Amino acid sequence: MPKLHVNNLDFYYDIVGGGQSVVFISGVSSDHAGWLGSQVPDFIAAEFRCLVFDNRDVGQTGESPIPSYGIAQFADDTVALIRQLNFGRTHIIGASMGGMIAQEIALNHPDCVRSLTLVCTTSKADLYMINAIEAWKTAAAKMTREEFLQLRMPWLFTHRFYQRSDVMDAYRRRVLGNPHPQSVAAFHRQCEALIAHDTLNRLTSIKFPTHVVVGAEDILIPPRHSQMIAERIPGARLTVLPDTGHCLFWETPTAFNRAVLNFLK
Repeated sequence: MPKLHVNNLDFYYDIVGGGQSVVFISGVSSDHAGWLGSQVPDFIAAEFRCLVFDNRDVGQTGESPIPSYGIAQFADDTVALIRQLNFGRTHIIGASMGGMIAQEIALNHPDCVRSLTLVCTTSKADLYMINAIEAWKTAAAKMTREEFLQLRMPWLFTHRFYQRSDVMDAYRRRVLGNPHPQSVAAFHRQCEALIAHDTLNRLTSIKFPTHVVVGAEDILIPPRHSQMIAERIPGARLTVLPDTGHCLFWETPTAFNRAVLNFLK
């Protein structure tokens, strides 16, 4: 499998498709696999070249060589991949923590950005979100992987997802069957980075075409966060998809992909 040595760490990545370049950035504890199954086929069909990869401290990229870092470090990692792979200015799609990373890329590395799609994310964690993430950190240290997944899923999906037993079971199998499980220490480091994220007063400096997308029933990072981002980035478009939650790109991929591709085209 392809890897690039970036910032003293070997990053796993994959490139599929052809056409305009798109980079998908995952959220906390998520690797590249979810994008491959739910988004990449539609984007390839729409003639986009897709870069998916594993952030530091997750998947096949593995443990961070530094004990703590912020969202800006993730942004530096992603930009190094974009530059080494000669992607040039690219469409950036980031979900949850990945959306935070995308914001930092736009602010600190504008030469790499063609457009932004910020999904189910925030410019600054509020006390509600911080308490939820801190509870996750505690649970991760005390529970088995299966127990922790069961605890997190209601925060990520609506009741409709549970009614689709085949889709829910496939998701559970993919997560629990991951041959590269995230360590508790790595999960804690990622959580600490997202809790400290703050671009709130810098968003007005973003000048790229920006699409902010959120599920109407997201309870982890509720739509008010997306609305605030869209209000602060000049000319940003806000799309609130009904009947879906935080992981709208997995729960309602057809509607999500349609909305994003319509923006990109």
